[in-house]
Amino acid sequence: MKKIGWGILGAARVNERLMPAITQSDLGDLIAIGSRRSGASKECLLKNLPAYEDKVSCFDGFDQVINHEKVDAIYIPLANEEHTEVALRAIRAKKHVLIEKPMAIKSEEVKILTEEASKNNVKIMEGFMYAFHPQFDRIINTIKSIFWGIFLTLIQCSHFQFSLRDFIVLIVRWRMEVGHYGILVRMPFIP
Repeated sequence: MKKIGWGILGAARVNERLMPAITQSDLGDLIAIGSRRSGASKECLLKNLPAYEDKVSCFDGFDQVINHEKVDAIYIPLANEEHTEVALRAIRAKKHVLIEKPMAIKSEEVKILTEEASKNNVKIMEGFMYAFHPQFDRIINTIKSIFWGIFLTLIQCSHFQFSLRDFIVLIVRWRMEVGHYGILVRMPFIP
């Protein structure tokens, strides 16, 4: 599998964690860093990955990174108001884009970015790490189990004379005056 060649625009503090993550990954190579502040990209590289001084290109500007032939994807950790303009330049250069949150300031800008990415056959994503955190899998599994519990309970209730209102009351709230029917046993997640 071909590794993804990454370019980073800006010498942001988040690079302290991102740069080592890219270089330690079996799926990515850090190719270039660019900053508008003279010398900042080289300084960032030496601070975070000194062993890569001869392996990563450092530029005073973004265009060299965006147009670098070995860069497949661009990471944008710039100020929020700069995301849209820079991301559009990268997308139009046929680069995949990962933008630090928020993706854009206005919803119209997000729409423009996603449409442009689709038109240029590249991916764009907001750097919202929580979507990939293991806790999300746990939440999804919990929701699925709750849904399955409700489904099984509906089947069980179909054998009794419960109204929909009674069923909702039992699901939403544990009411001791209702008694300990099978429905409560089937749904231990009720508070």
